[in-house]
Amino acid sequence: MSDINKRMNRVISATMPEIFPTDGISQAFLHQLKKMLKADRDLANIATREIVERLTVVNNVRNDPSISLCSLLKTKTKHSNHTTPIVSHATCYLSHCRDYRFIDLIGTLAKNFPQSLCSTTYVWIDAFCLSPTQLIRHDWCSISV
Repeated sequence: MSDINKRMNRVISATMPEIFPTDGISQAFLHQLKKMLKADRDLANIATREIVERLTVVNNVRNDPSISLCSLLKTKTKHSNHTTPIVSHATCYLSHCRDYRFIDLIGTLAKNFPQSLCSTTYVWIDAFCLSPTQLIRHDWCSISV
C-alpha cells in the first residue's frame, strides 16, 4: 500500500470510524464471485447494487438495514478456514459504481491490479461496505442535476 493510502487510512480511521467503515472485500473473493455470476446467464448482467442487495438478503437473517454486506461477510467468515481473510482493512477505494455491471467492475479491477496482488488487495466498494441505511443517506451524491 502506498504511503499516501496508509496516511489516508489513518486519518479516516481516527476521524470517522462509525460513519466511514474502512474494511474492504478481498479482490480474490470478488473474482470468485464474478466467476460464479458469469456462469449464470441471468446474473451476468446485473448491476453491482442488485448483487449486493441479493447477497445481503441471503446473509442478513435479522434483516437489519444498518448492517453492510461487508460486515455480514466479516462476521460469517470470522472463524472459517480461509487462508486469506475475505474482509480486512481496505487498500483501495471505489465509490459511485453501484449502477454498473458487477462483472465490468471486477474486470476493471483485474486490469488495474496485477494477479500477484490479488490476495493482498482489499477493495472498499460503497455498495459492499456501507449499510443500506448509509447508502440511502449518501445517495444525494449520485443525483444528476
